[in-house]
Amino acid sequence: MYEALVQWLMSAPDGPDEQLTLEDFLRRPEWQQDAACRGQGVRAWFSGASPELDRARAVCAGCPVRDECHRYAMADPNLEGVWAGFTQQERRGLGRSQGA
Repeated sequence: MYEALVQWLMSAPDGPDEQLTLEDFLRRPEWQQDAACRGQGVRAWFSGASPELDRARAVCAGCPVRDECHRYAMADPNLEGVWAGFTQQERRGLGRSQGA
């Protein structure tokens, strides 16, 4: 999760006058406080390797905020890593099937 947030923080602003601040970085969705992955490290959610992916999916399966996480991830097709148990590629496929 931290890897995705760091990537967002390091990305270019949308407009010439927009500046990202530390406050922007710290303003995370409140539901993330209850996420089962919180404090688990980032390797399983960003490695792409089968054992780690299976571990991430197992944690996501029992997460109390999985629906919120899924909506959050579906809102940004460029968000990398596993969110709500789905990889970026899987979420893109879901987005196409829901839009059809």
